[in-house]
Amino acid sequence: MRMKRIEIENFRIYGSKKVFKPNNPLILIGENDSGKSTLSYALEIFFSNYNIPHKKKDFHKLDTSKNILIAITFTDLSFKFKKKFNEYIANEEIIIVKEYGYNEELKKFKKVITYFKYEDFKSDALHGNELRVLQHFLSEHIIIPAERRLSTEARLKGSNLMRRLLDPLIDDASQQIKCFKKQALLTIKAEVQKRTKNLKQILLEANPTIQDLNVNPDIDFTKGIDLNFEVIDNINELPIPIEEKASSSKSSFIMALFKLYAKEGINSDKDYIFSFEEPEIYLHPRAQRELLNALKDVAAQGNQVFIITNSTIFVDQENIENITVFRRLEDNYDIKVISLEENKNMLSNIIEEINLKNSDFLFAEKILLVEGKTELEALPIFLEDRGVDFCNNGIKIMNLNRDDILDETFLNLCNDLGIEIMLLLNSDSKDRINELVNYNYIDKSLIISYRNGGFEDLFNRALIVKSFKKIYSEHEEVQNADFTDFLNINKYNTIDDLELFLDESRLSKKGFRLDRSELGKEIGKTYCQKNYRIVSVESIIDKIINFFTS
Repeated sequence: MRMKRIEIENFRIYGSKKVFKPNNPLILIGENDSGKSTLSYALEIFFSNYNIPHKKKDFHKLDTSKNILIAITFTDLSFKFKKKFNEYIANEEIIIVKEYGYNEELKKFKKVITYFKYEDFKSDALHGNELRVLQHFLSEHIIIPAERRLSTEARLKGSNLMRRLLDPLIDDASQQIKCFKKQALLTIKAEVQKRTKNLKQILLEANPTIQDLNVNPDIDFTKGIDLNFEVIDNINELPIPIEEKASSSKSSFIMALFKLYAKEGINSDKDYIFSFEEPEIYLHPRAQRELLNALKDVAAQGNQVFIITNSTIFVDQENIENITVFRRLEDNYDIKVISLEENKNMLSNIIEEINLKNSDFLFAEKILLVEGKTELEALPIFLEDRGVDFCNNGIKIMNLNRDDILDETFLNLCNDLGIEIMLLLNSDSKDRINELVNYNYIDKSLIISYRNGGFEDLFNRALIVKSFKKIYSEHEEVQNADFTDFLNINKYNTIDDLELFLDESRLSKKGFRLDRSELGKEIGKTYCQKNYRIVSVESIIDKIINFFTS
């Protein structure tokens, strides 16, 4: 069974219905306390084999008059499942709903109500054997929290990774315990040693400070099985329990478990869902990339993987359609969930064409959209010269070389993501400006339009020539060229005139062409180094700084 759609309502910070389309893997990003972990906890409650005692605080705004509702649409149904629940299946899909109520008088949760749903149809609540059979078919959900508990992961009980790897073996062994307890014990020990050998190889590759990994399984068929992993590193000669090691070693161990899982898989009829919270914690960037590849391998085996992260490495290496953004609304009582799948083609094309990373756009707080490559390169130099910190302020300058960047779909998406937009446009864009303002896609105060021409027309032509010559500072033909004809033209068409001059003087035919990006860099450096102060330029810089720093 595979989840196709998840609906959650009235659960913790989720007030109104929240809908998720679980692409595989699904990257969940957003600010702290924006509801990312709430999704994994909702799945934990839904897939649990027992009734997790939800509390009053689990209800949105403590409103217990409405039940918590979790509805999941499943596809890829097994033959056995179809045979058992055929009457509730439509279009090869089934919707399973669980409702969680709370009794205010008794101050405790009510029994969970489970039923099937299709359009307006709703089955009777499931009871007894039918409910147990359904639970048997459901996937198993495993949360790997941000704070790794190695004492838990090193036991063969509960829902940890090592248990998942050895589950089929333990199930077989448990059938033999009464008659062949000793043989079952030897079988499990041998398999543990085999898995540990493979785990050790992966761990040593990932963490060069670790020299050896030992396992001393303590097996008690009534209490559980402690694996007692110990490591030897290049500092301590004596073995140290893995749970006593530094956080980086613990994360390396978890990563190694996942890579082992991805490599060897699980020989089980169960489907698995993994929710991994902040996997980047304590991991080197290279180790983060390796872990993401391992998680993708796990997903490729038919499991579903949720990754809660704000790591730029995870975000940049994943397809844009596999990213869902969580944003807390201004009243702090609810959140907005933005799936990027609906706009994947537009965003992918924009990000690729203007040479951005996913994180450049998704983690931006404010974006200045400009029309040309010249200002794209010059403006950051102007702003950094004024002390604006691009690295720490979540601000970006993007090139408007695609029509769909000014499309209302893109601007509305930016609004949903909480990204503020300012436009710096040529004078010939006035019709588009009026359209954007009239339809309330952007505030008029956040649009700057040049009075005449474009960005290059803000500067005197002598500065333009000086900047162009710097691009070819080592070439005498450019340095000795006579730019008088270009300098004497007095109209707002600087770039076209310069390109025409280069053609007529045959400089372009000799390879000295106009590179607008390089020109922008040199304009920026020349303007700042020579301490130019052009009123129209300073006015624009002041408006941009006010936008970025307000």
